[in-house]
Amino acid sequence: MGGPHRSAHKTGDEETPHLTRVSVGRRRAHNPKDGGSNPPPCYQKRRRDTTTEGSRSYYSRRNCTADAVARPQSLAHDLRASGSRVEEVSPRKLIQVPDPAKKSAMEATSLESLVREHAPVRRGHFLLSSGMHTPYYVELEAIVQDPSLTATVCRAIAERFREQQPRAVLTVLGPDAILGYEVAKQLGARAIFADGSPGRRMLRPRFQVEHRERVLILMGIIATGDSARELMRLVAATGGQVTGVAVLGDRSGVPLQLGVPVEPLAVFDLEAYIAPVCPLCLEGQPLERRLE
Repeated sequence: MGGPHRSAHKTGDEETPHLTRVSVGRRRAHNPKDGGSNPPPCYQKRRRDTTTEGSRSYYSRRNCTADAVARPQSLAHDLRASGSRVEEVSPRKLIQVPDPAKKSAMEATSLESLVREHAPVRRGHFLLSSGMHTPYYVELEAIVQDPSLTATVCRAIAERFREQQPRAVLTVLGPDAILGYEVAKQLGARAIFADGSPGRRMLRPRFQVEHRERVLILMGIIATGDSARELMRLVAATGGQVTGVAVLGDRSGVPLQLGVPVEPLAVFDLEAYIAPVCPLCLEGQPLERRLE
């Protein structure tokens, strides 16, 4: 019994696979010496390739099959003419493979929705670590209190920087430190921390950056980029190399130019003002300091 042979039929602008199963009778039915019918052309073209079994010869079907693959449609016609049975087999269903770019975009949208859902935005009058005033504050405490959720968002951050092979992850003590520790775990890197008020931050004792060490900086929320620049200066002062800045939530409103890749998981479109023109100050609302 012959195996299936693949041919192609065009439908419109597409070319779909078509299978033809060939059923060939006994070998000696195609052997001229035994008085059988003439073999199909594919056997005749391979007349030189004969094998000997005892005192009689027969044609090699292996070569016929190889020739049939090159011209499957004519093979089916020749075999029908020689009396062989040809069975049509329905083509298999085609499986659509998702576009990697579309899949990546869907995953990014899902992650952003996840961060937005679990990082509530409070209303009030807040002073950010950058010195800006804002009526909105993004809370990360709900995320870092959930180990499973923290692991999910940090795994996504780690995958975006894995190719850069950072050997340390630097964050500021606070909610960001929990995120930094988990990202370092996902990357197989060290977790190091900075402490102090904005503009006066220093690396914690015994959490130093080694010379030429590749360091990823992680920010929970970024507004002006000043806090990230301060951490970058700490790394440069010790001879390290910053590979990028990972951000859980970006509320800057414009693409930040930090000289390294900046990758936010979520973007928040929230207002912020410099102190002299803050409308909340003009209304006399009390100011609450937040180290965002």
